[in-house]
Amino acid sequence: MGHRSFDFGISQERAEFEFDCTHGSIDSPFMLESDGSFKLNGTYTRETHGPIRVGHPLQSRQAEYFGHVDGNKHEPLGKIDRW
Repeated sequence: MGHRSFDFGISQERAEFEFDCTHGSIDSPFMLESDGSFKLNGTYTRETHGPIRVGHPLQSRQAEYFGHVDGNKHEPLGKIDRW
């Protein structure tokens, strides 16, 4: 995804990611494997500069989010279907 700085929120039901000019989500429980790794399906949406124009809705793509969590450290990565 090219950018290493982002915000995210995780609940029992879902996870949301905020990047510069993009956002993503995982609409299922965020489950970690015993080693702290994760691999979950979700969506990734590119945003536009400025307000969203009428007749030009944002388009989401399927994405696979994967990475590793170790205490307060996390290494998220993702793979997005071709744009």
